[in-house]
Amino acid sequence: MEYAKNSSTGSNANSFNVLISTTGTEASDFNITLDGPIEPSTSFTNYQYDLSAYEGQAIYIAFQDISDSGFILFIDDIRVQSNCLAPTEVTIDNI
Repeated sequence: MEYAKNSSTGSNANSFNVLISTTGTEASDFNITLDGPIEPSTSFTNYQYDLSAYEGQAIYIAFQDISDSGFILFIDDIRVQSNCLAPTEVTIDNI
C-alpha cells in the first residue's frame, strides 16, 4: 500500500494511525496497528507498507485521526496493488 500525506501547518499537524481489519468495517474491528502514531510533515510525504502478510485475505484499511486540534487530515493518492509472483515448478509435456 502506498499513499501521500500532508498536514495543514506544523503547529496544527494531525497525528494519525494506519489500522487494519481482517473481519469487518466497524471501528472495533480495526485491531491491528500497521503504523502510528505518525507525526506528519507539513509537505506531502509518501508512505509505503508491505501488506504481503495479508496475501489472499480480504482486509480493510483505516486512517485514524488521533489529534484534538480539529484541523484537516489530508491523505491522497492511496494505492493498493498486488504483484504477480513468478510461476514455480512449471513443466512442459507433449511438445
